[in-house]
Amino acid sequence: MKTLKTLFAALLITGLSTTAFAIDDNDEITASAGIVVDVSVEMEQDLNFGTDLVPNTNPTLDVTDSDNNEDLGQGSQVGRFLVDATAFANFQITFEYSDLSHTTETEADDLAFTPMVAINQDGEDTGVLFYDDGFDGAFENGVYEVDEEGEDYFIIGGNIVIPNGAFAGTYESEFTLTAEHVL
Repeated sequence: MKTLKTLFAALLITGLSTTAFAIDDNDEITASAGIVVDVSVEMEQDLNFGTDLVPNTNPTLDVTDSDNNEDLGQGSQVGRFLVDATAFANFQITFEYSDLSHTTETEADDLAFTPMVAINQDGEDTGVLFYDDGFDGAFENGVYEVDEEGEDYFIIGGNIVIPNGAFAGTYESEFTLTAEHVL
């Protein structure tokens, strides 16, 4: 009987110790890497509403349909930026601009400027609307994906308001396009 009790105790301890060592647990981590790609923004052509403009007009360069252009002066042209980056990378596009100021006469009123921006892949003067006074066009919050060639053109137009009694001379401002890679 003592042998049977010892054998039973040995089996019981062996069984319990096997169960005690059979506890299993695991967890996992996520491995990730954020890769930032190079981007180049190059100005290819300045925006110009033309010369010989007259007061009390609203010259317009429509970057989605050049048939809608009106009141433009001689030598008018859309502005153009080339954005060159890794194909299919996502970018946040932002603009900084101001009204046009007279280059020499400080007493002159500024010319109100409302930009219009289109995007295309071929560098033409028209494209798909990207931005027009708060309208994001086909691009949510200014985020877009570079095409498979890695090159996109941003075409800049819009309109200016030339008030009655505007001073003669040249008016200018800066328009800055910034492309920031979005992970």
